Amino acid sequence: LPSEEGYLSRGIRKNIFVEKRGSERAIDMLLKKLQGEEFETEYPIPHFDRVEPAEAISDLSKISVALVTSGGIVPKGNPDRIEASSASSYGKYSIEGLDRLAADGFETAHGGYDPVYANEVPDRVVPVDALRALEKEGKIGKLFPYFYSTVGNGTAVANAKQYASEIAHELVNEGVQAVILTSTWGTCTRCGATMVKEIERMGISVVHVCTVTPISLTVGANRIVPAVAIPYPLGNPKLTAKEEFNLRKKLVQESLDALTTPVSEQTVFEN
Repeated sequence: LPSEEGYLSRGIRKNIFVEKRGSERAIDMLLKKLQGEEFETEYPIPHFDRVEPAEAISDLSKISVALVTSGGIVPKGNPDRIEASSASSYGKYSIEGLDRLAADGFETAHGGYDPVYANEVPDRVVPVDALRALEKEGKIGKLFPYFYSTVGNGTAVANAKQYASEIAHELVNEGVQAVILTSTWGTCTRCGATMVKEIERMGISVVHVCTVTPISLTVGANRIVPAVAIPYPLGNPKLTAKEEFNLRKKLVQESLDALTTPVSEQTVFEN
């Protein structure tokens, strides 16, 4: 171990054999903690910084709103070859002129969760149809003509920060003032919340729509809207197409409402 050999930890893991199994070691550490004795954890908790919440949007009808996802929605065939796990890149894809994401044009590249539902209706992860409808109703000024996507499954925090920083700089240059970012399962939510912070660091108001809200809170997202389920955060395949669209539109409206709500601390906007 680095602590025993006197060198800095490099994050390299090796399998070793020890006398006591994990449960016994955990109890030993707990007893030492309760008794005020020194102990050393075998799994240090990572530190996540915090970002000041961006200002609430006063009038959504005058601004451009962009969609970003860590849920891996990409054009059919995954032209940028974004990996199903530990993504080494992200993509930028046009939705100009589209009222929805059709199954014959888009799919998910994300591993770790059942892709059937996202492939059937990609809007269940990236709600283009709902935002387009709200755009036509005048609830938002404009839906940004591109969405950004990466796969959050196992993706390194450092990479997530880099992707989001690049995306945020581009959005600022394009005059985008608000972002809805969607995520699916565990490490995808960690990746998504990390991206939320970096986008917010650039002064853009952003809301995280995710199912595993405790992870988003731990990482440090400020505005969080609970989603439906990991394989279909903004949908429900048990509903009719019309009912599901209405559900998705309601969740997107709640996300927009969150963007217009001033917050001074992390806030989960319960449905």
